[in-house]
Amino acid sequence: MIRLLVISYHFPPLNVISSYRPEGYAKYLPQHGIHPTIVTMDWGDTPTPKLVGPPCSTDGLGNTTVVRAKRTRGWLQRWIDGAMRIPVIAGGMTLLFHMFGQFNTHIIEEHRALARCLRRLLGKEEFDAVVCIVSPDEHLRLGAWCKRRYGLPFIADYRDTYDNRSLMSGHRPGLRHRILLALREHYHKKWTSRADLLASVSAPWTTFLAERLRPAQALEVRNGFDPELIDGSAVPPDRQRFVLLYSGRLFPDQDLRPFLKAATLFVEGLMPEERDLISIEFHGVRDEGQARAVRDGLPSCARTITVHRIPRERILERLCASSILLIFDYGIRGVYSGKLMEYAGADRNILLIPSDHGVMADLITDGRLGLATDEPMEAARFLLARFNEWKADGKARTYSDPDVIRACSQPHNVGLMADAIRKVVLRRRPADP
Repeated sequence: MIRLLVISYHFPPLNVISSYRPEGYAKYLPQHGIHPTIVTMDWGDTPTPKLVGPPCSTDGLGNTTVVRAKRTRGWLQRWIDGAMRIPVIAGGMTLLFHMFGQFNTHIIEEHRALARCLRRLLGKEEFDAVVCIVSPDEHLRLGAWCKRRYGLPFIADYRDTYDNRSLMSGHRPGLRHRILLALREHYHKKWTSRADLLASVSAPWTTFLAERLRPAQALEVRNGFDPELIDGSAVPPDRQRFVLLYSGRLFPDQDLRPFLKAATLFVEGLMPEERDLISIEFHGVRDEGQARAVRDGLPSCARTITVHRIPRERILERLCASSILLIFDYGIRGVYSGKLMEYAGADRNILLIPSDHGVMADLITDGRLGLATDEPMEAARFLLARFNEWKADGKARTYSDPDVIRACSQPHNVGLMADAIRKVVLRRRPADP
């Protein structure tokens, strides 16, 4: 049994997509003979002005140990947060913190809490390797320290790149951004110079990081869907309404106009009685401006728009009850969103409009998961064809490749990480006599 230390700021019960990757490690690594210990924050706790009692608590989660650092918000964090709200001060403070390798000023005390837990844990227990999930960036500092102090093989696991804006089409950073980016890249190079492996969530992101950070080895490990939570074959689609669904946050840079035009063409081409069968749903949008754009741009019949966050269990049920799952280009090269992985797991038709002309479009096209297009008319024809199938058979047809869907699952991708961890550990361990 390999004993693995995983450092992750995000973890359940914190219900954000950033928690799903470490949750997958906790759930599926034990199936590969790896016992993970997750070091994270105590998300069920309320921050206190100062630390009272032990710095962390330990509990079990199946075959996984979870160590939760207690959250504090003392005078230092309150002072920093207040200063960063003053524009004339914030710029200088940001530069100063970047110079010392501190890029997330709002979690300085939480980073220190994680470091306290690590020192306490490593002082009494032995591990075979450490995985540090980025972001936040400072986890890499902790991983490099574990390698330097205890000789642990160190795996830098990039859930995000250190600057996603560098991957935006047509991005032209100003002088200030270039200076901050250079400082960030300097520290990432310094910390990952000790890494035995760099992993990231897509091939383009892995290549981007490998070219700049020069790790010893780089590996693609996608964010996958959990087949125990998402099984489209076990849940029939809604037979009363033809549901088009988008789940999750909308970002201001996403261009919704092609979809809004396509949806309007589709609905206006139906008979009046058919329009009552359509349900267009956006859940958890969060951005009021984008919510307004959707509300104003869609036909008034059967549209549902929620701005607040939706419980995960409920949204997964709606995914499987849908006939069409919607996604829009993020404008960042190489993004497999966690949303797209869950869409694949639901095995419903996916409409990507506008297309990213990249990894999402390739996955949808090569896996026969739906349609990726920039053209509203083509999208409207696609929606009409699936609607007619649904009306005739109670279900829109899917043509997906099972192997492609399997490659989007957590068990498959955690298996790739497990194989890589085992190789890293075996390189360190002396050969049997």
